[in-house]
Amino acid sequence: MESTSIKNAGKLASQSLVYSAGEVVSRGIAFLLIPLYVHYLTPEGYGIVETLRVLFNVLVLLLTFAMHSAVVRFYYDIKSPGDYRRFLGSIGVFTLLAAGLSCVLLDAFKAPVFGALMPGIPLDFVQLVIWTGFLAVLGQFVASYY
Repeated sequence: MESTSIKNAGKLASQSLVYSAGEVVSRGIAFLLIPLYVHYLTPEGYGIVETLRVLFNVLVLLLTFAMHSAVVRFYYDIKSPGDYRRFLGSIGVFTLLAAGLSCVLLDAFKAPVFGALMPGIPLDFVQLVIWTGFLAVLGQFVASYY
């Protein structure tokens, strides 16, 4: 019994280390890019980049509908592998369809919506953020599955 607990603790520690290292590297790269942004971008350009970064984070948060949390939440509640596969399939299909439809609508109405919210930001950049957010939703779902 104790050997299993130690083994599980070691596995948890190693997986936590990998996750933490990925977060540190990701945020570290963003921090190290600040001097490049300041050197090569005008203050207006840097403001556009940061505004689009915030838009991306909000879109990913809204487009996932917190379904990745449902995967984690119900992982231990669903006992049958067949039921779990159906559960994942249902969540995957819903997330894909809902996020895809949301992105299509956002893309179709980007001029009136984002033009009013963020004047001065090129709509081509907004379109790029919308569809990159859709791809990020897919990545989040796969990550929560594993």
